[in-house]
Amino acid sequence: MTGLLQVVVASVRAVLTMAGLLFGVAVLAGAAAGDLPVALTAAGWGVLIGVSGLWAHEAAHLIMARRLAGAAAAEVVRSGSTLAVRAPELTPGQAVAVAVAGPVVGAAASLGWTPVAPLWIAGGFALVHAANLVPVAGTDGALAWRACCRLLDRRWTAKRGVTGGQ
Repeated sequence: MTGLLQVVVASVRAVLTMAGLLFGVAVLAGAAAGDLPVALTAAGWGVLIGVSGLWAHEAAHLIMARRLAGAAAAEVVRSGSTLAVRAPELTPGQAVAVAVAGPVVGAAASLGWTPVAPLWIAGGFALVHAANLVPVAGTDGALAWRACCRLLDRRWTAKRGVTGGQ
């Protein structure tokens, strides 16, 4: 299966969760504001932009990992309604590139909708992807930070002639 097809198949639960949340909130907000069609239109744009950004984000991780470490180096995994790419055999430098690729491509895919979609929706999803670069537990930023630390540690120990000896 190609990378994008794997991501699409694995993301069914995540996509349905996102759609349910967006349309559920839209119905409540639209009913409260007395303008259900506008709220449902915004939710529709949110699902379209959110899903395309999710697919681009995860496909970028998968494709980057496979390009750097080989076709069998990465796989799409799902846990509940979350989706991730597992690539355990990457070097620290490769892991940084793979971790950063997802949010960058996801944000670009979200912003790619700005000619036809409301800017505040596309921009909001792009900001979500960018926030994923913040090094907080469970984010791509945390993975990149850990990989950078491993990379710097390896360079520091190699420069000092430390062998590790464990």
